[in-house]
Amino acid sequence: MPKNFALKSRIVQVLKTTDDRVVSANELANLVKESGLSQQYIPNSNGIGQIVRQMKQVVGYKTMNIKGDKGETYFCKGYYLESEAAWEKWVELKVNSN
Repeated sequence: MPKNFALKSRIVQVLKTTDDRVVSANELANLVKESGLSQQYIPNSNGIGQIVRQMKQVVGYKTMNIKGDKGETYFCKGYYLESEAAWEKWVELKVNSN
């Protein structure tokens, strides 16, 4: 199996449930944790962001505003599921190549 396959699969599953809503890497990390994936597979939000960036044509991103704990606003990338078909094709290629 490809590296981080369980995590990437769970990210796709989680993004499918967000109804095309753009979510930050921090929120995505929390949603993946809540989904029940073993904690050993889940990096922090920076690690999630790096993995998601590797999933081109599957996960897209937009710049979004986020409010911090003290009410401050800042920009960050928000992610959404761009193509479930591209994910399924990638999985098929990886499984058949092994």
